[in-house]
Amino acid sequence: MSSLEKILIERWYNIILLLGVGLVGSSFMFDINILNKKHLIGLGIGMIIVGLSLNIARKYFYTRYLNGLMQEEGILHTWYTKLMLIVGVIIIAIFLILLIKNLI
Repeated sequence: MSSLEKILIERWYNIILLLGVGLVGSSFMFDINILNKKHLIGLGIGMIIVGLSLNIARKYFYTRYLNGLMQEEGILHTWYTKLMLIVGVIIIAIFLILLIKNLI
């Protein structure tokens, strides 16, 4: 099993989380002249916050079904995960607008 197969990308918010980590890491590793590094780091941090809040909010629910239990997976937000999600989306919007404005 290769190392790429060990990375579990089952949900869209896991992809957002990995893209955020990739943006932050690439802004430190590579010298990018076209894009502002601060805006890339901010966009990556916002994506990490959104991905983490949705991963934290993922819960398993159990319901009785015939002679056993049935397990379902869903997202149940608490006040903390809602706050993280809102802050992350605001950070993404701000730094995406700044990144696009810098390109124009």
